[in-house]
Amino acid sequence: MSRSAGTCSLATWRKQTGQDAHSGISDPADLFVNPAANNYQLKSTSPAVNAGKTLSRVTDDILGTPRPKGGL
Repeated sequence: MSRSAGTCSLATWRKQTGQDAHSGISDPADLFVNPAANNYQLKSTSPAVNAGKTLSRVTDDILGTPRPKGGL
């Protein structure tokens, strides 16, 4: 990791810190309906759909849709 730039790749970060083993990289336009207009609802084709952790106390998403959507 370059200290002067303050950034590094995710692969470098993982190697140097041992953290973020389950993180991913994606373009906001691939994830959300319209991030430019602050609409951060997931697209139906988003790689984030059903990619999160199931929490027993969180049964519905912010729109009231049961989680997980695809039954992981």
